[in-house]
Amino acid sequence: MIQSLFLEIHSGPNTGKKIKIQEGLRIGRSKGEFIVQDPKISSFHAQVIKHRRGIFVLQDKNSSHKILFKGEKVDKVALVPGIEFYLGDTLFKVLEEELTATHILDLSKESPKSSWDHKLIYQLIIAKNTPTTPLSPQFTSKNPTLFNSPIFLEFKEGLEKNRELLLRFGPRQIGLSNPDIEIFEPKAPFCSFELIPQYENIVFKTQHPQDVVLDKSFINSKKLTGQHQVRIGSTLILISLNSNLSGINHEAD
Repeated sequence: MIQSLFLEIHSGPNTGKKIKIQEGLRIGRSKGEFIVQDPKISSFHAQVIKHRRGIFVLQDKNSSHKILFKGEKVDKVALVPGIEFYLGDTLFKVLEEELTATHILDLSKESPKSSWDHKLIYQLIIAKNTPTTPLSPQFTSKNPTLFNSPIFLEFKEGLEKNRELLLRFGPRQIGLSNPDIEIFEPKAPFCSFELIPQYENIVFKTQHPQDVVLDKSFINSKKLTGQHQVRIGSTLILISLNSNLSGINHEAD
C-alpha cells in the first residue's frame, strides 16, 4: 500500500485539518490550497518545494513571522514524518499515512508524479549517489578556513544511507533544515554539530550531546583524528579525516 505524507494542524481553530503534501502546495491566510485562519500567518506564507535529493521542503515566502522550528525562526524546514513546526500561532505536524480519500484536501491540478511515495522517489535519487557537479558551499562563517585535512562524511544508516560529502573548508554546521549542510533526520537539532578548524586541529562541537552522540559518548567537544561515528536518531554518520580523498565523488566542498 502506498504511503504518503500529510500536513495536519494540531492547534487553533483549524485543528484536525489535513492536506496531502505535494510539490507546489501553498499555505496562507487567504491565498493557497491550504487556508489557515491565523492572523499571524501571512496571506501567502509558505510553499512546498522539492529538494534536490527528492525530499519535500516547506519554504517561507517572505512572511512576517517565518517558520518557527524548535524555537528558531527559519526560512525552510524539511517535511519528514514526525516533524513539528509553527506558522504564526498554529502548530503543524507531518504525518505518514496510507493514501485514502478520507479528510484529505486534494489540489485541483495534481501532477501524475505527485502521488508517488516520497521515500521511493528519495531512494531512486540517492541510489545514483553521484551528483554531476559539486554544490556551492554555504559557510557558517564569513571567513572560511581550509581544514588541515579534508573531511569525508559517509551516511551509514538512516534515511540518507549512502550519501557522501567531502568538506575542505570550515567551520561547517550540520543539522535538520540547516542552510549550510542539511540532513533529513527527524530527531536532528537545527544545528546538530559543527566541524571547526582550530589551529592544526579539527574540532567537533555540539550543544546537544544527548541527541548527537560522538563515538558512543555524550560530549560537547572533541578534537578529531582518524575516524569517528556520530549517531543522531536513526542516522549514523562516519567522519573520516584523510588527506587522500581527492578521487571520491562529493556533494559539498
